[in-house]
Amino acid sequence: DNPLELSFKDNDDGFSTHVALEQFYDKELDRIFIGKYTILFKLSIGFDYVQYLIYKSSYELNNLIKVIGFDGMDIPISKIDEVTRKLSSSGCKINFVHNDKPIDIQQTNLIYIDVNDESMVTVDTKSDINGVIIDDVTHKEEYMNYPLQVIKATLLPLIKKVDGEKGTYLMDPEDNKVIEFLNYGIKALHAYGEVYVSDRIKSMSIKKTYAFNVGVHFNNGLLQLSINSDSINADEIAKVLASYKRKRKYYKLKNGEVINLENDEIAQAAQLLDELNVDAKDIEDGNVKVDKYRLATLDNQLNKHNQLIVSRDEAYENELNKFMNIDQYNVVIPPKYDAIFRDYQKVGYEWLSFMMECGFNPILADDMGLGKTLQVLALMESMKKDGQTLVICPATLVYNWYAEADKFNCELTKVCIVGNKANRDAIYANYKDYDLLITSYDYAKRDIEQLEKCEFNLCILDEAQYIKNLKTKAATSVKLINAKHRLALTGTPIENTLAELWSIFDFLMPGYLYNYNYFKNNYERAIVEMNDDEASAQLQKLVAPFILRRVKEDVLKELPDKTEKVEKIIFNEEEEDIYQANLALANKEISGMDLDVGQNKIVLLSLLLKLRQLCCDRALVYDDIKEPSTKSLAAMDIIENVAHNKGKVLLFSSFTSMLDILEKLATQRGIKSYKLTGSDSKEKRREMVENFQNDDTPLFLISLKAGGTGLNLTAANTVIHYDPWWNQSATNQATDRAYRIGQSQKVMVYKLVMANTIEEKIIELQQMKQTLSDTFVQSNSGSLTNLSKEEILQLFND
Repeated sequence: DNPLELSFKDNDDGFSTHVALEQFYDKELDRIFIGKYTILFKLSIGFDYVQYLIYKSSYELNNLIKVIGFDGMDIPISKIDEVTRKLSSSGCKINFVHNDKPIDIQQTNLIYIDVNDESMVTVDTKSDINGVIIDDVTHKEEYMNYPLQVIKATLLPLIKKVDGEKGTYLMDPEDNKVIEFLNYGIKALHAYGEVYVSDRIKSMSIKKTYAFNVGVHFNNGLLQLSINSDSINADEIAKVLASYKRKRKYYKLKNGEVINLENDEIAQAAQLLDELNVDAKDIEDGNVKVDKYRLATLDNQLNKHNQLIVSRDEAYENELNKFMNIDQYNVVIPPKYDAIFRDYQKVGYEWLSFMMECGFNPILADDMGLGKTLQVLALMESMKKDGQTLVICPATLVYNWYAEADKFNCELTKVCIVGNKANRDAIYANYKDYDLLITSYDYAKRDIEQLEKCEFNLCILDEAQYIKNLKTKAATSVKLINAKHRLALTGTPIENTLAELWSIFDFLMPGYLYNYNYFKNNYERAIVEMNDDEASAQLQKLVAPFILRRVKEDVLKELPDKTEKVEKIIFNEEEEDIYQANLALANKEISGMDLDVGQNKIVLLSLLLKLRQLCCDRALVYDDIKEPSTKSLAAMDIIENVAHNKGKVLLFSSFTSMLDILEKLATQRGIKSYKLTGSDSKEKRREMVENFQNDDTPLFLISLKAGGTGLNLTAANTVIHYDPWWNQSATNQATDRAYRIGQSQKVMVYKLVMANTIEEKIIELQQMKQTLSDTFVQSNSGSLTNLSKEEILQLFND
């Protein structure tokens, strides 16, 4: 039962011993094994055990003997580890002797880590066997002891290449994993050998903190930041911050020091650049220019990054104080306007003048009917000495602007850029002959080549929500116009999505709200999809300084009361049956429908439209309907009652065919009316408005899209919304045709809704959804054009 015991004798060059022949009998094979290679071995064995062991291990032993050349040769000291490991794995007991006395073999792994002349990290592994140093040149696992195998396994993912001649591992010092190893992994290697690290490697240490100094300077109207650090050279700061943005963990400085990018100072410096829409590559020797309009929010951004050391020069402090104390800004209002301005309009004019002087491009977002046009006309007159003003507005408002300028005796030479191309080109050729040029969004996108050649002092977008869809030709065209100052006028900067607000700011101050992808990912999705309060607060701080918003209830104390009432109407039996049948068919069609498929969305909208039309009147869907709908009769009752009391009614519907039906019903009851749709010319539109304001016609039927803007219809004291529209803002704009400056009567607003139908669900959803405009512009209601799948399907529920 004794194990095979092998003894190695020590000489000056290695291990060898005398020849001792032994023979063993294998009972199973009935063969004699001659141990001819006992040149190297002194065997002390138990007979039966060694028979089995040599039989079992003969193949391995013979191979080993062939590999290391035992036949009459000494075993080199470099091979002793291989021999002992191989034999040990076969169950042998290994002894080392010197002069027939046992000795200890001391083997230590040595690991040398350095940086070569090519700046590659080098790792050499060697073995120290009783004071003799053996180079590890093979790099083959089968010839390594266990500790060396562990070392190689640790280094393998980091090795870029192997220098076979020198037996050296080469690693890239720019590799994050290599840097991680140098700073944390080296310690682990001490468990497997002695580790020697060069001074150059030691210099590549991680520094945990890096003080960043941010200086803010204001010079000749330009805002500039200087970013420096005592630990990082100015010419390397940009690369350090760029590496952080690429999510690298470490960066190697020119002096060989490796810095950990995962620390608060670097993170806040990089975040500050993001907030200022500055790319790291724009930093030159630690300095970077910043758009002046960042002045409004820069100080708040600097203050929240408490790991940065901030210094501000006197010029910046003065400019900031000026902006923060706008109420102390003295503006001389022209006497003509001072006499007619209301108090809030004076404030608006002063605010606009201040913004223009500071070089900021704002949004005047006053509620409909508060006189935005008057405030802006006064601004134009005050700025006419500096150059031309271009107004771009909906086609229906082109002549309104011209007429308003005449109405207030503006001292502006003006022209409407309309008509055929030859006429428009002639105006562009002599545009400097005018103080005020007025054109439409449609003409602007057609004439953009000519407009780009002009240089305007001020470009104004009226009803700026027209460029809410950022990819449309109208939006992309107006953003190409060359103007020193820009201004947006709109009562609804946000109708549906935050992208609309971004598009308007992209016209006013390109880049202020970042590129759209960044804005969408960091604000729009965060706020709308994830209800991120922090992102919402940040966006509020960004846009608030550049939006002036007043609502009627706050500034027009003399404006009469406005009462809103939702009139719920019940179908008659026949209408109910038809509606429910169509609802059932719709539900059957949409069951299992994938709403992400574009074609399915079209089908869904078609089904929604049909149900809305059935709520208005079956005649909008079926040709053979002779009787008026319950809703149309309810509307006529209201109209007849108002007319009887000498009042006037504005009735809005999103269906022009419904207006035709109501016009016919009104005529049958002897009620005169006007009807305005998108097909009416601008001249016809203006004529009907003037007539309604001055004659005794009690009813004005208006399509919602055609009458949402540009109409002053204060002669009316009643507004009827015949069918609820997805966009609550559009509904409010329509109401404001009557409820505006000049209205002396109490205004009654009716919303006609069929009970237990899709119309009622639309109203409920409008009330449920807190709108984006309420958050970022204030006093605006929301829209349902971007419903979730669940909300859309809810509309079809019984």
